[in-house]
Amino acid sequence: MDGKRDWGQMAALALCAALLGLNLWQGRRIDALEAQGAALDRRVIETAQNTRMAIQDLSSRMAEGEKLVRDWELSPTGMDRKSGLMTEVSLTLKEWRADTEVWLTAHQGSGTKIVALESDGAGRFSGPLPVSLEGELSLEVLVESDETSRREDLEGWTDMSMLLPVRVNGSGYGGPDWKSGVFSLGEYILNLSGPDYAPVSVTEPEFSLRCNGVTVWEGPGLSPEDAMAAGVPAADILAMAPQQGAYSTGGPVEIPCQEGDAVALFFACRDEYGLRYTFPLERWQVESGGRMPVTAPGARPVLSWD
Repeated sequence: MDGKRDWGQMAALALCAALLGLNLWQGRRIDALEAQGAALDRRVIETAQNTRMAIQDLSSRMAEGEKLVRDWELSPTGMDRKSGLMTEVSLTLKEWRADTEVWLTAHQGSGTKIVALESDGAGRFSGPLPVSLEGELSLEVLVESDETSRREDLEGWTDMSMLLPVRVNGSGYGGPDWKSGVFSLGEYILNLSGPDYAPVSVTEPEFSLRCNGVTVWEGPGLSPEDAMAAGVPAADILAMAPQQGAYSTGGPVEIPCQEGDAVALFFACRDEYGLRYTFPLERWQVESGGRMPVTAPGARPVLSWD
């Protein structure tokens, strides 16, 4: 009987060992299958992503292939009191014929202008386009050739100040500080440029400070030459580089103001055509403890021929 019991126990142990081995093998097999499944999922995701990218790339190339215009540009050429901003539009077609005619339509506000562009015989078409200083501008081209007509939308501008002869291209200043009812601003230096980022000079340059909307200080905008004549330290003059297009307050500025007041800095000037610009530069709110959070209202100018 003892022998039979021993044999039964041994058989039971062997069976348990076999079952344990089977469970371990099944566990490893399940882990391997899960790893294979995860790898397969990754490959499926990667394939789907690559397919989407390939479709997007193909769509972009197809859209590019369907375009009529290879390249184009709009360049400011001057200002006119009646017509506004004068520009020159030029574009190159991908395909053209001797009888190809190109018409440019400019949509701005409720107005529309249509301009015939002249051909140079090599696929380049150009012509003048006057645009208003106000309102968004969108352009559309019509190409007529061999009794067929096709249209294509070009890009536009939401802010016409980007095309003006004068724009703010950087500034720097010290401070400001407020103490005992006095607001003080360190020397303010402003750089001006054209749409091509080249420095430009202006006439009648003037800085002003307004407290709660009322002008309380005005001073000339000094060029490096003016600053030198006014006795501004040489180090401050060197900080105005590049010299052309740089204008300075010529030193610190102080005005009286109280806690809760809003102080704003402006710069005004005229371009070579006589158009007057008033740029809002910085705005400070005087708070308790002398804190003065600053906001830059943007460099879009107020324009006037006055």
